[in-house]
Amino acid sequence: MAGIIVEAYAPGQAAEWDAFVAASKNATFLHHRAYMDYHADRFPDASLVIRREGELVALLPAHRTGEGISRARCFHIEA
Repeated sequence: MAGIIVEAYAPGQAAEWDAFVAASKNATFLHHRAYMDYHADRFPDASLVIRREGELVALLPAHRTGEGISRARCFHIEA
């Protein structure tokens, strides 16, 4: 079974994130880091990066609310 690692998004991953979004079948401009980071003062980031054997295979854009992680901005993206 392949090793899957789920990690919190870090700002140093922005270029990799955007390249993955650009290659994705189901992403929109709303998923680009520039858009998400522009709203970071109102929506604290809680996005996840999912890797299989070191390769980026999925993203989970999300933000924190007072009650946890918002489903409103959670959206699975895969290439």
